[in-house]
Order: sequence, then structure tokens, then C-alpha cells
Amino acid sequence: MLRNSALAVVFIVSPAAAYAQAEIVAEEDPWTGTASLGFLSTSGNTDTTSYNTKFKISYEQDSWTHSFNAAANGAEEGGMTTAEAYKAGGKTAYSFSEHNYLFGEVNWRKDRFSGVDQQLSVAVGYGHRFIDTPAHLLSGEVGVGQRSLDFADGTSESGVIGTLGIDYKWTFSETSNFEQTVDVESGSENT
Repeated sequence: MLRNSALAVVFIVSPAAAYAQAEIVAEEDPWTGTASLGFLSTSGNTDTTSYNTKFKISYEQDSWTHSFNAAANGAEEGGMTTAEAYKAGGKTAYSFSEHNYLFGEVNWRKDRFSGVDQQLSVAVGYGHRFIDTPAHLLSGEVGVGQRSLDFADGTSESGVIGTLGIDYKWTFSETSNFEQTVDVESGSENT
């Protein structure tokens, strides 16, 4: 009798446990993020070191997506700095249909060893997701904005820009993916 009662309890509780587990799996966390850090040091005829780091965090809720990213890299050879660059940016996108969205973004870049000391750009535009599957995401964007440049020689420039962007993401496992982004900012003075 006790064995039959135990089996009855298992049959009654099992569907409830399976339903509760399905509910937990169905709720997705709106926060996602990635981070990377690299460091290389060599010695011999010349001592060199290089580093790179970047992170991205995103929050997605309903039709809105908000993201922030930052990166830094540098190198040193024989006690002299040979590369030093930083960038940070934020983007908000609103999806108004399954494949179409509007976006606004702000990007800041600083590179000690380029002709441009630092630049700040702000843009708004339209984006379209050409491929949107669990494994592949391909989207393109076009926009308009404003860019301010501070050159290494102390001069500055600002003006209207057109923007073009292509993003591709290939997710090949639960914890691994490949991402490639191409961004173009074009103004009357330079691209």
C-alpha cells in the first residue's frame, strides 16, 4: 500500500515539477554581457609587452535594447610606449517590427598614436535585420549624426556625418560565438 501511495505522489508531483522547470527556462534574463582580456610579454633582444581588453553589456526588454561597450589596448617596446588607444560607446535601439528598428548611439575614441587625438560622434538612424536565427544574426544600419575631432596638432573640427554599419554574429555553441562589426563614419572632411 505504501509503495502504491509513493508512486501516486510521484505521478502527481512530476508534471508540476516539469511545469515549474519549463517556467524557469522560459524566462530569459534581460542582461547579457561579454568580457575579454589579453596580455603578452616577450623578452630577449627586445622586451615587449602588449595588452587588450574589452567588454560589452546589454539589456533587452520588450522592444528596447540598451548596450554599452568599452575597450583599451596598448603596447610597449624597450620601455617606450608604442600603442595606446581607448574607446567607449552606448547604443539604444527600438524595434518597431520583427526585422526593423531605430537607433541612437554615442561613441568616443582616443588614440595617442594617430593623427586624431580623440573624437566623439553621435548618430541616429534605421537598422534592418536581414538574418535573425538562433545561430546567425546579420544586420545593417544607416544613419546621420554629428562628429567632433580633436587632432594631435591642437586643432579641431566638427561636422555632419553619415554612418553605415554591418553587424554579423554566429553563435556556434551555448557559450561561444564569433562577432564581426564594420562601422563607417563619413563627413565632408574625412571618412
